[in-house]
Amino acid sequence: MTKIMLHIGQHKTGSSSIQATLDFAQKRVQLKKWRYLQSDERNHSFIISSAFGSESYMKYYKEIKSSAGIPRKRFGKRFAQNRIFEEIQSAKKSNLNLIVSAEDLCILHESEVAEMRKFFVDSGATSFSVVGYIRPVAEWSNSFSQQLIRQSLKTISDVIDLPPYPRYREYFEKYISTFGRENVDIRPFYRKTLHGEDVVSDFLSILSEDSSSRNIKLYMKNDSMTVDQIRLASAVNEVRFRSNWKDGLIILRHLRNMELPKKERFGLPAYCHEMAIRSAESDINWASESLNLDKAFLSKSAFSVDASDLSKPVDAEMFVRYIRHLEDRLTTLKKA
Repeated sequence: MTKIMLHIGQHKTGSSSIQATLDFAQKRVQLKKWRYLQSDERNHSFIISSAFGSESYMKYYKEIKSSAGIPRKRFGKRFAQNRIFEEIQSAKKSNLNLIVSAEDLCILHESEVAEMRKFFVDSGATSFSVVGYIRPVAEWSNSFSQQLIRQSLKTISDVIDLPPYPRYREYFEKYISTFGRENVDIRPFYRKTLHGEDVVSDFLSILSEDSSSRNIKLYMKNDSMTVDQIRLASAVNEVRFRSNWKDGLIILRHLRNMELPKKERFGLPAYCHEMAIRSAESDINWASESLNLDKAFLSKSAFSVDASDLSKPVDAEMFVRYIRHLEDRLTTLKKA
């Protein structure tokens, strides 16, 4: 009997930390009851999108993700499904259960989720467990705005004018209808309620894997950027959008390594949080009723930065200095 655990995110809830921890534990043979699916990337979003995603879904991966070094030849449906099938067989042969961790699982269409389940069953899976984490609207909006700017999809003005908000119902309802409510566990992303007060320890506890007894090292990844880094990234985006600057996206990936004078962390203005919460009202109500989550938790306030601090123009000298520095780094990378 082979059980498949689907960790479906949502985005911005510590998925990268979970994936890094499980991947290293798998390579060190430290997991007792589970096999962590082995692929080109420890984030299974890449292989899941190839195996079950739509063409429009793949366009995002080819334009955004391939620049992170993911080879385009790996984006074939047959290749991806064959790899997943082989991993299920490896788990069965070793009498282990299989973990698939991909935050982009939550943005598959319902028909694609159903196709994926059928593929798993046909490949030998006998039962399923779906685990996800849910973050309050304002906190999620802060974190996702930062990601949109870092991935060169938006500018600061864009996310202030139209703050992003999580679509809880769209993310999770299809898993309830496809796998059954009894097999879906959606947990609040809230330190005080997490086992060990961190999401990695909490996920390991679901797997019944004790990190301390098996010497599993917890990898806690944090992609947060400062206000000045985000302002500079936004300025680079504005140049890219106006001039089709092809190297701009690659350069943006190194902004987190830049030493800037201000260390204030990024957050949207408080009024943007209010806009996001209003936009998410129906999703908050759904999550409260269907997932038994507290509305006050989902609507709670988050760290904010004054709009005037975000809208300050980037100092021209600083902009030129760091772009030259990053272009030098890009030249080095291209030669490597």
